[in-house]
Amino acid sequence: SSVSPLLTKIGDKMNVLCLDMSTKATGYALFVDEKLCNYGVIRDESKCVQTRFLTMHKMIEEQIELALVEWIIVEDVPISVKSNLKTGKDLCVLQGILLSLAFSHNVNVELLKPTEWREKIGILHSDYTCKKCGNIFEDVSGLKVVTCDKCGNNKLKEFNRSPQNLRNQLKGRAVDLANKEFDLDLYYKGQSKKNEDDIAEAICLYLSWKKMNERKLKNGEEDI
Repeated sequence: SSVSPLLTKIGDKMNVLCLDMSTKATGYALFVDEKLCNYGVIRDESKCVQTRFLTMHKMIEEQIELALVEWIIVEDVPISVKSNLKTGKDLCVLQGILLSLAFSHNVNVELLKPTEWREKIGILHSDYTCKKCGNIFEDVSGLKVVTCDKCGNNKLKEFNRSPQNLRNQLKGRAVDLANKEFDLDLYYKGQSKKNEDDIAEAICLYLSWKKMNERKLKNGEEDI
């Protein structure tokens, strides 16, 4: 198991740690006053899940203490009838470990729903076919409100929708967005062991969280 070292202690600024969690490879991204200061992956390939839990606990706690983290942003565990039961259980345990660390270090935690955080930053794509004129177009807003740019039709029931959101598509878009926003060169191609989508999704969690809170401020809702 290994983890890239964090920066030295940072001081009185908004320190946000974003995590794309799994028991074998947790991507992390540290932001200080909206600047990406560090990123990497916590890895443990041990066959024993308890050992992997211990590694994640130790390394995440180290990051919290060293970077004086005030907020942790993480994807909520997606549970559905289609979920792998063992994987879902392990992720729930890992989330419990994270919450325990946050409580003991007085750190705020925001759990973002998988579909919701991707919608906010345009990672969810769908192809729409207008039943009135046959026009086919792509929508990246993630909203269930569309308008045909050919005939002006805006009645949702008068469109056929084809989601374009396979796992590899979502990961590829996350890498592209992280690279674009922060001038990075993260890698993603097929099933390569060199893929850096864990880091990209941690970075994208921050972008989505930031956008959500900008909307709250605009609407006069409670600040974070």
